[in-house]
Amino acid sequence: MGRIALSKNNTGKDNTAMGSEALRDNTTGEFNTAIGRRALESNTTSDDNTAVGSSALQDNTGANNTAVGRQALRTNTSGNANTAIGVSALKLGATPGNNTAIGSQALESSTGFANTAVGSQALFLNTTGQRNVALGFGAGVNQTTGSDNIYIKNSGSDGESGTIKIGNSSEHSKAFIAGITGVTPGGARSLSEISPAISITGIYS
Repeated sequence: MGRIALSKNNTGKDNTAMGSEALRDNTTGEFNTAIGRRALESNTTSDDNTAVGSSALQDNTGANNTAVGRQALRTNTSGNANTAIGVSALKLGATPGNNTAIGSQALESSTGFANTAVGSQALFLNTTGQRNVALGFGAGVNQTTGSDNIYIKNSGSDGESGTIKIGNSSEHSKAFIAGITGVTPGGARSLSEISPAISITGIYS
């Protein structure tokens, strides 16, 4: 339904296209759903994609992707198993895989693998970083190439890897963490005795 929607379909079956040029180039791809102008426009042979929103998954040739929102996963080509919900979520990544972006501009620039970003502009500048987790508005926004980081309401630092950051000093002054032993409540003390890789600047009961 819509101008030249599914106009090149040959043997593809069980596809749904609503909107001008939706699934326009599809030939043999199956079980795809495209709702919105140019949604899944360039998909030809790939299966099991869902695109809802203008230009969502527009350049897609990958499979098992879900994009909800204008230009979500717009330039994805061969990336598979991505989920993008929000305007411009995962917009510029050409070949990312197994990423989850929820929120406007979350993971917008990413071509990395297995990142999870929840919150508007979370991991916004990430390009090649992999296996990062960011939760909250602007979480991990400074990160571009680092991998294996966890950011919770923290903007992070560019290039770092294997780092966990929770909160920020301008907004948070206390931490209540259950299950930590060997540290006197109320004081600031390193946990190097427990694990050299863990450092906590303030513990409060």
